[in-house]
Amino acid sequence: GEKTSPVPEGAGISRDDAINLALIGSANDAASGLAEAVGRRYGAAGFDDAMKMFAARANGKAEKIGMAHSRIENPTGLDASGHATTAKDLFLLLHYIWQYHPEIWETTRNTDVRVWTALPAVSGESGEPVKYVMPSTNVLLSEFPAILGGKTGWTDQAGETFVFLYPVSRDAVSIGIAAVVILGSADRFEDGRKII
Repeated sequence: GEKTSPVPEGAGISRDDAINLALIGSANDAASGLAEAVGRRYGAAGFDDAMKMFAARANGKAEKIGMAHSRIENPTGLDASGHATTAKDLFLLLHYIWQYHPEIWETTRNTDVRVWTALPAVSGESGEPVKYVMPSTNVLLSEFPAILGGKTGWTDQAGETFVFLYPVSRDAVSIGIAAVVILGSADRFEDGRKII
């Protein structure tokens, strides 16, 4: 089933908190909320229209990056007809993010996300701030602190998935960064350990 954040429906959170929930905790409700905001920003009238608008914009961006074998149908990555990608296309995305949005990699190095929000007022009373914590889905962060960031996933069709960046060195001298793409795994973290 879908993975959702601990933040209850109706509680307001910032865009950055929603991004953190989606990237660190794999919160599909946060990803959908972000996609809805993007769709509405570009003129979508309702939720379904916003999802279509987001998918169109995401596919346009994927095309510009060179992801020729990818089709985005939803913001969560959950199985959907036509929704697909390849290891090569994901590598292109990882490289693009490293080049143009390295802050995303930094965000995904966090072992949890903490969101403070106020619940909607009840009976005219102001809501008190409440802290919600969601752990990272990347269990290798504590084992391998050198991981430069990553993102996990899982669906029936894709199996367990995991992308991450890891520094490579030879004789204690840094020689580069490995971009690792694991798809269709039965144990993505054990596969990641073996690759590291």
